[in-house]
Amino acid sequence: GRWETMHLRIKPIGLKPPADSEVPLDYGRWLDADPPENLKVWPYIYKHGLAVACMLQGVSEEVVDSFVRYHWVTGWNHVFLFFDDPDDPSIRHAKSLEDYAQSKKMAGAGLSVHRMDASWWEAAKARSRFYQRQEKNDFYEGVCKKQPADRSARKLIVADLAILEAHEMGIDWFAFLDIDECIFVPRMQDCSSRRFFGSKERSVEAVRLWNHEAVPEDSECGDWFRECTLFQLNRQHCHGFHPPREYDSLLRTKEGREFEPEAPNQDTAWWDRLFGQIYLRRQEATKRLKLNLPGSRADRPIVEGVPTKGPLVETFCGFFSYEDGKM
Repeated sequence: GRWETMHLRIKPIGLKPPADSEVPLDYGRWLDADPPENLKVWPYIYKHGLAVACMLQGVSEEVVDSFVRYHWVTGWNHVFLFFDDPDDPSIRHAKSLEDYAQSKKMAGAGLSVHRMDASWWEAAKARSRFYQRQEKNDFYEGVCKKQPADRSARKLIVADLAILEAHEMGIDWFAFLDIDECIFVPRMQDCSSRRFFGSKERSVEAVRLWNHEAVPEDSECGDWFRECTLFQLNRQHCHGFHPPREYDSLLRTKEGREFEPEAPNQDTAWWDRLFGQIYLRRQEATKRLKLNLPGSRADRPIVEGVPTKGPLVETFCGFFSYEDGKM
């Protein structure tokens, strides 16, 4: 293979990814296994436990309400909310939802609200695997020491604690989301996350859900779950694109090509033509505002034969800043 011919030796970072035939590459075009002949059509009975967790701050009560109720009604057994600001005003409504779930003894639906105050952090540091294993890996330096000023580091610690708590509950499927995200299941699957995840073979231990970013139609949005109706389709669902694989990324890095654009591909030329227009139209405004946006040249559309004033800068040709989905 290419690894051997280039005399590359890379220290393994985990299990080798399975072949394409062994992983769910349909990403939404799934099919349930054939049911037993004596199984009635409805109700479906799935014994999988599902939990979703989120670290949030500074959102309205309406957003909290929509996030929790949406995941309840689509089949998620438990929702974990971690408030980064222990004095967040929306905690009051979240607590009322938690009390409601407990008082009504809602079968198969629950909510846990965590205020990330000093006492919570004291307990977190005593349990978090990032702290407990600081002598065995480098995550302590990269995560724990940065968490007071780094929101991403705090989210890693929160996700780890939520996974531990979900494991104690017997949860089978776990997802960590931002407060402006939800796991959408189409009507063809009865809008049921339980049906989607419950239909997976036992050998499937993780799935990737490609994100479709919402496109707000107004600069002010009170509850994006109710007000946003336009979405930009993820390119991985489109003709000509193939999901990226970790080994391919490692190989590009070793070859020094991680910042180089991919070679022209006739199957995806339509995307370059479409989003290249958006990319070029935003150049002037980006330079005028002196924006220094992060990004990779490899993610830009291929623009050829078009005269430009000076070097091209990053503008994000779409409406979003990432499209890697959720694992």
